[in-house]
Amino acid sequence: VPLLPVVFMTVTTGIMAVLAIFVTTLEDPAHMRLVLRSQNCWIVSYVLLSILTTILCLVCFALGSVFSSFCVECDQHVLEIVRTVSEEQNMTDLHDLARFYIDGWGTRNPAMHYAHLALQHIELITTLYRPFKGVLHDAGMACPPLRP
Repeated sequence: VPLLPVVFMTVTTGIMAVLAIFVTTLEDPAHMRLVLRSQNCWIVSYVLLSILTTILCLVCFALGSVFSSFCVECDQHVLEIVRTVSEEQNMTDLHDLARFYIDGWGTRNPAMHYAHLALQHIELITTLYRPFKGVLHDAGMACPPLRP
């Protein structure tokens, strides 16, 4: 649909060219006047469509430059959006995580903090489980839900 005026202009230009060639081949003045009158109608529509197409292109280029302004500093825009969302929900680690992966500097990776914390919990659970491993194994023989 947006290219419809351009297509119509192309068809109109083609018809005008064919009519111009046709007029040059005619020898009868009555036919020439008829063809020239019809060509005048095509010229008016061609001029109007040219103006319309120019205005549409101008609007499209203006919208394109406005929407592309987001892409100029995309990283900063994304970080600003993440900062706003993380402040509203009190999740500062989310902003630090985004800043670490988008900027790559200026902050520690919060995911590594949570990975170390998870490793400490796993080691604590393993340390607590080891002394009772034999007892739980023996109890598992009597109680099927406790079987390893």
